[in-house]
Amino acid sequence: QIYDARTGRLAFQSAGLAPLGLQLAPAEVQEYAARPRPFDISTDYGRLRISNSVIPGEPGRRYLLQVGVSLRVIDNALERYRRLMLLLALPARFLAAVASWWLSRIALAPLTRLAGVAREIDVSTLERRLPTRGAKDELDDVARSFNETLQRLEHSVGEMRQFSTALAHELRTPLAA
Repeated sequence: QIYDARTGRLAFQSAGLAPLGLQLAPAEVQEYAARPRPFDISTDYGRLRISNSVIPGEPGRRYLLQVGVSLRVIDNALERYRRLMLLLALPARFLAAVASWWLSRIALAPLTRLAGVAREIDVSTLERRLPTRGAKDELDDVARSFNETLQRLEHSVGEMRQFSTALAHELRTPLAA
């Protein structure tokens, strides 16, 4: 539809737009002519996007041109997308949870093996050491530090055993006499 921008009078309306009853008041015509911008409206026939443009006419005259486009195709596409997202969201979350669990088990497997070996070490098996993978990463650093601690502990327990043996010998000799 075309409006005279100065008077706000409807100059022409297409047959496709006429049944919608989208006639503007003169003040609205002047507002859209001053700042032409698109707007969306809802009608009995669906949503429309109305584009406003100012076109020059005879000298000193301007016209407001309004062209409407149905948003049905866009609305249908968005609705299909929304349904698809809702349909896929639950399985996608489930798959993400399963993948996260699986990846975390793979990532933590070396740590689990290291913990298992560490659990098997007690006072009678202090000579055992944690294996290093040779990756020179944090896990190898932890294994080396633990092994060094085991070495110091083994040395201390050895000294205590030696002291206990010496003490027992020293106590047995006077008692035997």
